[in-house]
Amino acid sequence: MKKISLYSLTALSFIVLAACSAKSTEETSSSSSSEVTSSVSTAKKSKSAGTSQEDVINELKSIFDPNGNSKDFDIKVEKDVKDEAFPNGHTVITASIKGDTAAGTKEMMAAFDNNTATEEDKQILQGFRQTIADIAQKLPDDTTTIAFQYETKPNEYRVIAHSGKTKDIIPTTVK
Repeated sequence: MKKISLYSLTALSFIVLAACSAKSTEETSSSSSSEVTSSVSTAKKSKSAGTSQEDVINELKSIFDPNGNSKDFDIKVEKDVKDEAFPNGHTVITASIKGDTAAGTKEMMAAFDNNTATEEDKQILQGFRQTIADIAQKLPDDTTTIAFQYETKPNEYRVIAHSGKTKDIIPTTVK
């Protein structure tokens, strides 16, 4: 049941993200819904005004914690992180899930580790990675990245998606 809930939430998130990104590049000349028109207008304004780190964090929250009340979802911002991709340091926005929210992801990743992942598992993981990559395109600079991770054990996490504005640290394509 948890896996179905996670898949449903993930699928809904991808549909919303795909719809928003497709609509933001189109003109709002013909729209059957004022709600769609206003969201497109808002997206265009934020792109022209430049996107802040806070805008990106709010988008992550709206996708992964739409009600804003999950104790199992957290976002942290770390500055001056030095790693292989950015030896001079950069900012990492890390979205984390744990507890019941992470259970389906943990199960899915175990299937990848055991080489028993289904096509559906591959599509879901690729969707997670593509969602993070799409949001990363809105980052205010080329050195900030977004990482998405889940809790494997208490206080231990595994990153399953990691992207910056100009490159994907973890490729979005799942094989």
